[in-house]
Formats: sequence, C-alpha cells, structure tokens
Amino acid sequence: HLDLNFSTGFGDKTLNRIAESYPNLKYLNLQKNEYVSSNMGIITGEGLFAIARSCHKLEYLNISHCTDICELSICNVIRSCLRLQQLDLSFCKITDITIEEIAKSYHNLKYLNLRRCDKISKEAIDKLNSNIHVENFVASMDSMLAGLDETIRQHLHIINQNFRPCYRAYPQLNSNTSIAISRHSPTRGIISTLMSRDGERILAPEWVLYRSN
Repeated sequence: HLDLNFSTGFGDKTLNRIAESYPNLKYLNLQKNEYVSSNMGIITGEGLFAIARSCHKLEYLNISHCTDICELSICNVIRSCLRLQQLDLSFCKITDITIEEIAKSYHNLKYLNLRRCDKISKEAIDKLNSNIHVENFVASMDSMLAGLDETIRQHLHIINQNFRPCYRAYPQLNSNTSIAISRHSPTRGIISTLMSRDGERILAPEWVLYRSN
C-alpha cells in the first residue's frame, strides 16, 4: 500500500525505484495536486511503464491529474495490470482508445473515474462491462451532437410518414413549400433544407415555413 496523494518532488525516478522494490504492490495512489507547479515533480510514461512492467498485482491505481502521461502509456498499464479493480483517470488526456482497451482487458474492474476526460464518447462507454461503476463521465460535445442529429433524423422520418396523406390531398404543398433551418441550430447548421429519401419535402408545423420563388 503506497499513497503519494498530493505529494511533491517525486517523478519517474521514484516510480522506477518503487517498481524495483515493491513488485507485489497492490495499492498505488499517484494523484497530483493541480495547483502545484510541474517543477515539483513530473510523472511521464517512462515512470508508469516501470510500474506496468513490474507491479502486475496492482488492484488500485490513481493517476488523477498526471497530465504528462500519454495515452499509449496508460494503455500499456491497462494491458499489464489485469488485476485492477479501481482505476482513477481523472483529468488524464485519454480518448475512446483507452476506454476500448479497458473494455477488452478488464473483467474484474469495479470502479472507473473519468472526471474531466472530455474526449470520450458514450458509444465507447457503452462497450464497458455493465458491472463497472463509471463515475463523473460526461459525453464529449461531438458525441452529444451526433446523438442529437440522429434523434432529429428519427423524428423527421416519423413526421414525414404522418404527413404523406397531406401531400396526396394537397399536392400544391409539396410543389412550393420548403423548410428553413437556422444556421445556429444545435446541429451546427449542417442541414439547411430537409428532404425525405424519396425527394419529398417534410412539412412540420413547429418549424418556420416559407414559399420558394
């Protein structure tokens, strides 16, 4: 059991010594203080690799705020320390690559902290074992927008199906009516005029309609 939480003045050399001296280590807390200058000690992938190479019995690892560790090094630890039950990656610079590695490697993991890991999608999280308690996860903006776009497409398809009888009864609506979508909409203005797959315009009462010239 080794807790260096908020300690200063240690870096890769310290981790190398820990790896050499405590190969049976089960608990390691390396959480950094975000308000302390990096000059007080830096942990990089080199130091973490030493831990991954020697400490295969780790069950708890906290590398919160260790922002100098690259994603590749974090994935190396995940592949090497297969007994981990609790993993704290708060504020680490990780993406879906790390989450997918966790999904492939861990069956015993019980707790995963992803606070301020802002480049992770919900799709990647959904691949994790359902028994893992994922804390502080917030989907990335791109992921949320993609989900919003898909939801809008589904609703528009339903609206289109509901309004098809109107097109047959009032063909003039289909010939000269289109839909205006604001460029500042949540979907970033990707869609300016919405059409169904067979070319019919979609008529929806909640949007602004205008007649084309």
